[in-house]
Amino acid sequence: MIIVQSATTNKKFPYSIANSSMPHPPEIATTLHDLMKLEYMTLGKGILPKRTVHSILAGKNASKLRGRGLDFEEVRKYVQGDDIRNIDWRVTARTKVTHTKVFNEEKERPVFTIVDQSSFMFFGSRVYTKSVIAAQAAAISAFRTLKVGDRFGGIIFGDQQYEHITAKRSRVVVMRFLEKVVEYNRMLPRRKKVASNLSQLNEMLKRAHIALTHDYVVTVLSDLSHANEETFRHLINLAMHNDLILVNITDPMELHLPEVKLPVGDGDHQVMLADRQKIREKFHAQVTAVFEDHVSRLKKYGIPVMQVNTAQPLIDQIKKIFAKR
Repeated sequence: MIIVQSATTNKKFPYSIANSSMPHPPEIATTLHDLMKLEYMTLGKGILPKRTVHSILAGKNASKLRGRGLDFEEVRKYVQGDDIRNIDWRVTARTKVTHTKVFNEEKERPVFTIVDQSSFMFFGSRVYTKSVIAAQAAAISAFRTLKVGDRFGGIIFGDQQYEHITAKRSRVVVMRFLEKVVEYNRMLPRRKKVASNLSQLNEMLKRAHIALTHDYVVTVLSDLSHANEETFRHLINLAMHNDLILVNITDPMELHLPEVKLPVGDGDHQVMLADRQKIREKFHAQVTAVFEDHVSRLKKYGIPVMQVNTAQPLIDQIKKIFAKR
């Protein structure tokens, strides 16, 4: 039995994961109806930046995306470095000053979203589970892509199985994707036995690298709790010919241990962790150092990392992130 605090009513109530007859609170397991309510987010700013390489999420590397057309924007004075093929000779002859045409590139940005719904994601100490936050982020990504008219697809995976949906420019595909996200998400509280698969994330990244050609926006939604050197190799390989965004989903307890005696275990053994300030400080320092190392390594390859948590509504977090742009 655990105590769940509702994000909508702010009330606490007992909830037993083993009681499958009891409906799951939306903070623990999502529904298609819950995800559909997020579609209004596409009217504003979604999870994908309009200009990936110049946003707060990206580095200084030029985007690898090729355009599907050019739209004329304006004529301005020629500056050194401009393409001489775009010089507007009529304006130049009339003004006696060299002018050039400026174009906006219309880009096709097919989006491929990898959603982690493994046992590692079924954890939350405050309001939401990480698996629900990942599902919500996937929905916002899907609806945003649908709105701008690009192709959308992805992979949803659990501990042992996965679903690969080929990217298409279709609302039917988006709905099928979200239905699978909900299906995998709602499997988690119904499990009778936890059978974590440490290699599943790496396998999905490998499959994505094989399936995708180039010029995709690849979004990975995971807590990276089981990332290793192989994980980084796959992420770097994906980023070589695609624009990759990594959304790291965290929980406050993973950064700050509570000020109580805490039982910890690995599935086979369990010990009681003493309530000591030094232990909490050392734990926080180590976790922070690991995350900063991940961000630093990925930044070298132009891979941005967005961090969201389970303590706040995802919509509020996204608004704060893009308010800083």
